[in-house]
Amino acid sequence: MPIDLAYWTLSAEIMFYIVMGAIFCFGYLPKIDRICVGYLVALHALRVAVFAAGLRMTPPFAWFSLINYGHFFIIGITLFRLRSGVCSVAVVAALVLAVLYSAWGGTKRSQSISGLPYLLVTASLATVMALAVFERLPFLAWRPLVFLGNISYPRYLVHQRIGSDIMFYLQGRQVSIYVSTCLAILVAFIFATLIHYRVERRYGLRLRRIVQEYLRRLTGTMSQGLPEAG
Repeated sequence: MPIDLAYWTLSAEIMFYIVMGAIFCFGYLPKIDRICVGYLVALHALRVAVFAAGLRMTPPFAWFSLINYGHFFIIGITLFRLRSGVCSVAVVAALVLAVLYSAWGGTKRSQSISGLPYLLVTASLATVMALAVFERLPFLAWRPLVFLGNISYPRYLVHQRIGSDIMFYLQGRQVSIYVSTCLAILVAFIFATLIHYRVERRYGLRLRRIVQEYLRRLTGTMSQGLPEAG
């Protein structure tokens, strides 16, 4: 049994970090734009071959290849590159290919959504992210929204297990579903806020500085993949 059903997304994240770590260690980070393009071309070609042959992807291969979710990471990479002033053909091509990849549709984890809706959702979210990255959505600087953004990851970590346990416990004692749901949401927000201020803010900056210092020693320069600590 999984520790938490929501944590299935971490498997894709871990695989992505492994891949990026290998790219960095082998000195291919400066070629990341072309790597992204080549990877997406290969994925599109693989999808065509699998569809034509009527095959299905096995879970281990899907995990190692990130065939279902790798394009979302690349959307983030390309938006970061564009925000950093790198507007090459490879970056734009990678972004377009990554968005179009959603036309293949989603998996069961993504509600088995068909190609066109999946593509429209991906394109819409990528557009919103691009506008945010280039500071075209000033309302996002509103303090309550900034706060919600700050606690979004710890809230992801605690919302399902804690939330569902609270709801099941209260509903088993005849508490209204509306009251139990509101209490579960409140408790999840409290836990997420505590994790953010007592763990992330306390240790996150220190960890970032340690990593950046390691990168300076390893490469002799600040990695383009990390923002300055401050």
